[in-house]
Amino acid sequence: MMRKLIIGTTCFFLLLFGSNAYGGWIIHEQSYETGSKEKFSVVYYISDQKLKLVDGEVETIFDLNSNTILIIIPGQSVYWKGSPEELKHEIRLSLENSLDEKLKDVPVEKRDMLRKYYLEQINDKDPNKINSQIDALLVNTGKKEKIAGHISTRYALYVNMDLKEEFWISPEVPVTREFDMLRYKELLKKIYPGSGEMDYHSGSAYLQVLQTGLLMRTIEYTFGVKLITEVVKVKQKDLKPSEFSIPQKYKQVSYVELDFEDLEY
Repeated sequence: MMRKLIIGTTCFFLLLFGSNAYGGWIIHEQSYETGSKEKFSVVYYISDQKLKLVDGEVETIFDLNSNTILIIIPGQSVYWKGSPEELKHEIRLSLENSLDEKLKDVPVEKRDMLRKYYLEQINDKDPNKINSQIDALLVNTGKKEKIAGHISTRYALYVNMDLKEEFWISPEVPVTREFDMLRYKELLKKIYPGSGEMDYHSGSAYLQVLQTGLLMRTIEYTFGVKLITEVVKVKQKDLKPSEFSIPQKYKQVSYVELDFEDLEY
């Protein structure tokens, strides 16, 4: 369940772009770990400051015009709608309510201690949390490669002198005004207020590069694992407002009533 929203912290940063106010973009993307045969596919629809992520059987829509988030499960004909602050509140309530079930097999003498620990994590109230300093360096390697039919330039991002990420940007896809990256990032911070503490994507150089075109491929190096996210298809298309609206006869439910169990991803 959380992967559907966290993926916004990872994959959504790959697609913060735009064109004119009347156009639109459809981007197909895959992500996988090296050595694994399992691939996750998502599709992004972007137009007029709106982004829709289709991830399996769940659609998540971010509307920067109204500062709202819409979560739709078409197979159940239900949806949730609210502000970033409301989503943060309901996610935390949902996690808190699920603690008793998760801790039911823990010995009684340890249950209260673990419950307190998890609540501190959920509410960002860990007194032992340390804000580490990040020294990030962005390097334009000058190397170019064709990805999904578009010439892309490779960049390397070093954090505290270690290679943390490689990514390829294509200026051939002029999508720099359809979806505002800075506003989107601020919206995400309202949902996950602690997400910016270790965010090496906050540097001005990184943000400026992202606004030059479409992010075609990213390789993240984390704990000895390489996570690769790559655009496999890009299509420019006029998207109707209905693409980002609630289908007729769908029922509005609370976040806790959204049933993410047994959905395909």
